[in-house]
Amino acid sequence: GSGFITELDTLVVAIGQRPQVPNELGVDVERGNVIRVDANMMTSREGVYSGGDCVSGPASVIEAIADGRKAAEAIDRYLGGKGDISESLVPTEEATTWLEEDYPQEKLGSTSHLRGEISIKSFDEVEKPWDRDNAMAEAQRCLRCYAIAPPDEKVLEEAGCQFCGACVDSCPTGALVERSAQYAGAPDRVVTTICPYCGVGCQLNLEIKNEKIIRVFPNPNGPANKGQACVKGKFGLDFVQDPNRLTAPLIKRNGKFAEASWDEALDLVASKLANYKGDEVAVISSAKCTNEENYIIQKFARVVLGTNNLDHCARL
Repeated sequence: GSGFITELDTLVVAIGQRPQVPNELGVDVERGNVIRVDANMMTSREGVYSGGDCVSGPASVIEAIADGRKAAEAIDRYLGGKGDISESLVPTEEATTWLEEDYPQEKLGSTSHLRGEISIKSFDEVEKPWDRDNAMAEAQRCLRCYAIAPPDEKVLEEAGCQFCGACVDSCPTGALVERSAQYAGAPDRVVTTICPYCGVGCQLNLEIKNEKIIRVFPNPNGPANKGQACVKGKFGLDFVQDPNRLTAPLIKRNGKFAEASWDEALDLVASKLANYKGDEVAVISSAKCTNEENYIIQKFARVVLGTNNLDHCARL
């Protein structure tokens, strides 16, 4: 009776984590399997230094960076230096003045918290959500991000949104995510293909999970698009798994479309086309067909129907 099944929207797996220190490394470990180091970050094995979570246990990134700096100085002294590694660091560039002139720094919005004497007696949320004004102010901060603006533009806000999703792909903090793929998880595989919507030939990477497309990224190595995509290529492939997608031919009966067999549908089309010939017929193919299917369509039009009146919906 200890096992049970329940339906969940999101599952957060909170498990204990500990470093995996190989025995052949030859260093002493302490409680929690963290590596023992001295004041200079050297392990019990001479000349081997360590730092970060595998020494302190789960901690912040800043603490890990500080351990790295401390270990680097100790290594320099161990190798005969003075422990001064400042000259080895990459020089920082001066801050651009236009950031401060055009867009003054704004403080991060704050939220209210439930008082301790109340929270210990209830199951109410301890941290209250932002109100409407604070939420909009924080969203505006993202629209002024300096990391994702197009070339020669200061900020995304001035460049104008094209709904291409490049800001979502480029967001360095994870503040922008695709709503449709927010909880999709990691893909099972990635398939490279060509966008079917127009003749540019943009190369796309499709992330597949459970045989469904969960996310689309423009291929950075695509010769035509070089990592860029328009709104159709980025967000317009939902038709592939749309529940309303046609799965059988439709024939109009009594003014309404009804499903029919392929033989019945093809016989009807053939009987209608038999009444026309040559330039009386025009053929328009679909961008949602493969290149091979479009090739067959144009060959059928020219050889069988005898017409050169051909076009493609991507040009319309």
